[in-house]
Amino acid sequence: MTHEAGSPRATRFRGLASSVTATALVAAMVTACGSDSSGGPSAEGLITLAMHNPNIKQQDPATYELVQAFNSKNPTMKVKLVGRPMEQHQQQMTIAAQSDTLPEVFWVYNALAKTMTKNGDLLDLGPVLGEKNLKGKFAPHMLSGFKQEGVQYGAPYQALVTGFYYNKSILDKQGIPVPETFGDLLSAVKKLKAKGVVPIAKGANNSSFSVWAFLTMLDRFGYEEKYQAILDKKLSYDNPDFLRLYQHIEELAEAGAFPSNMTTQTYTQAVASFTAGQAAFLDSGVWDAAKIQKSPIGKNVGFWAGPTFSDGVGKQKLVMNAPSAPLVVSAKVKEDPKK
Repeated sequence: MTHEAGSPRATRFRGLASSVTATALVAAMVTACGSDSSGGPSAEGLITLAMHNPNIKQQDPATYELVQAFNSKNPTMKVKLVGRPMEQHQQQMTIAAQSDTLPEVFWVYNALAKTMTKNGDLLDLGPVLGEKNLKGKFAPHMLSGFKQEGVQYGAPYQALVTGFYYNKSILDKQGIPVPETFGDLLSAVKKLKAKGVVPIAKGANNSSFSVWAFLTMLDRFGYEEKYQAILDKKLSYDNPDFLRLYQHIEELAEAGAFPSNMTTQTYTQAVASFTAGQAAFLDSGVWDAAKIQKSPIGKNVGFWAGPTFSDGVGKQKLVMNAPSAPLVVSAKVKEDPKK
């Protein structure tokens, strides 16, 4: 889901990472209870929150800080954070569902969450959201995507705002204004490459997390008007509009927009290179805002929703604002009335 931007230049994300994560965490944890991540009994009043990052404090500081704040204010109900790499986490949650040992609250891809809902593994959060007056905290589309046969099985972990972070110091040093159009971006890439500066930090090794800004670009070529026809097999991804976008991405690649080690570098390494001042742009999203703000370059970073296209389709001044994969709650939570 995208929304029209009031300006072609997006503003900073000061504090945004915490605010968009907070509501989802509260909604998910407000009724949770206790077993540890292996499924064994846990101390009374302990909630396990299982996430898809091995180092939550470092990789997801917004969530880490929210949990610390929750724990400090709730002496009888504590949250235990458990983190694993993405693939391991997904596998562990699948096994835990089969063995009836799911943690109380956990992040999961939506496809797996739907399967778990069908199997009765997840708590219906609808009554919880209603009882605690939390529905009004979410835009309707942030919840509707996590509802199946009347069951509100999840709440969005974050608002998925995606695009490019940019290092203003690097751009200013090279005399490059913040781009607005694709032509601006391509020109900036060529200038940066000529000066030996990595234009766009990107890591595609062992991860699908290398497409964020491209999602908004795809929307600028009519994705939202086309996707249902694509699902119905009445239209293909190689339609003329999408092909024009792919050709533009190829132009970026041929101009040297991406690092030479893109295919061997992980997404985490790409972020680290940007925060170390080694690239002008980073293809990422709101989840990295807190980390970037606290980095050595934080005061010199801005956010841009990506280029507009003269040959695009429909409205061009768009920002991506979609619900990310959900936080869900084990159905076993309802077995303990106190918790």
